[in-house]
Amino acid sequence: MLNSSTKSQSSIAHIRQLLNDGRPHDALKFINHLGLKSPIMENARAVCLMRMGKPEQAISVLRDIVFRGYVCMPSDTPALYQANFAVAMLMVNQKDGAIPILTKLNVSECPQVAKLKDAVSEWMQSLNIFQKLLCRIGYYPAKKIKIEFPLGEI
Repeated sequence: MLNSSTKSQSSIAHIRQLLNDGRPHDALKFINHLGLKSPIMENARAVCLMRMGKPEQAISVLRDIVFRGYVCMPSDTPALYQANFAVAMLMVNQKDGAIPILTKLNVSECPQVAKLKDAVSEWMQSLNIFQKLLCRIGYYPAKKIKIEFPLGEI
């Protein structure tokens, strides 16, 4: 008989495969069928929602596992969850929430962070000098940041 940790790991592997195959709807159905509400499964649910083009719903799911009822993000929040929350925020063009999170994350904590920081850097390079100055004080232009890789990771 499989223990819950082994079952969760095999479930995550199956979800990851479905996502890699471009089947976020099927991955979400599988998560719903499992009925598990652990942070790992909620993160996977949010990734499915992002890849289905539903960032607002993903933000709602991720907010619960990232902030855990606190006003500020706890320092022990896993980098993966923070990075996924930042991706969802970028999807709805809320750079003022996403960029500060990404700035604090280390690439060594989560490989996705490097790709996200590169996307932000490319976006910054496309801005004029006035827009860049505004960014330095936390005012970000409406121009969206292009994310040209699969949204979110589990």
